[in-house]
Amino acid sequence: MLFHALLGALDRGHCPVCHLSLESVRRFLWGFLYEGVNDPWFREELIAARGFCPAHAWRLPAFLNSPTGVAIVYRHLLEEFRRAFIATAEQQAVGVGGGRRWLARAGQAHQEAARGIRAWLTGRRPCPACREQWAAEDRYVAAAARAAADADFRARYGNSLGLCLRHLAAVSAQTADAADLEWLLRTERRLVERLSHELSEFWRKHDYRFHDEPMGEEGTSWQRVLHKFAGAPGIVWR
Repeated sequence: MLFHALLGALDRGHCPVCHLSLESVRRFLWGFLYEGVNDPWFREELIAARGFCPAHAWRLPAFLNSPTGVAIVYRHLLEEFRRAFIATAEQQAVGVGGGRRWLARAGQAHQEAARGIRAWLTGRRPCPACREQWAAEDRYVAAAARAAADADFRARYGNSLGLCLRHLAAVSAQTADAADLEWLLRTERRLVERLSHELSEFWRKHDYRFHDEPMGEEGTSWQRVLHKFAGAPGIVWR
């Protein structure tokens, strides 16, 4: 199943490991919103992570017909935050006499609250959706390393963008057979040289002397080189 998923992802126009890992995250977030909001174990994991990371938190609205699930979970998270720090800091400043003593005690309470906020955030676990992505990456990197020996995979890979640089490094490290590794790196060099040529053509055709020449595949080369270096949009690097 992993192998056939990789074959299909090679036609997507970007790194297949990125694409499949993001698909795993998409299913994970959908399952959270529609099946996991009231799951006690998942709720505990999300609270321990202090919510989703920014990249995954802002993917949630794309799945929503109703924002109820987000409101339920983040209300719980907000209450944990309020109880742990804000209410405690306010209580420390109540009932203290006026003047400089009150100001000193209030200032101390505020400093303690600020330290508490930093400690609360620093002690968080990794975002659950990030962990899902990283686990998927591990699966598909290992699958790609094994697939390097397959003729169908080689043929499709040679006509694709190839792997992003980070996943290329990871797959290379796990490709045990010397011949398979030689094929992977030789093919990747050819793909990089082709992309470099297309970028040069893209730049040349923006020169006023050649702007009448029609733009071919090189028209998207600037997007593909971003995929090569940064991975697919939405990927969170470890």
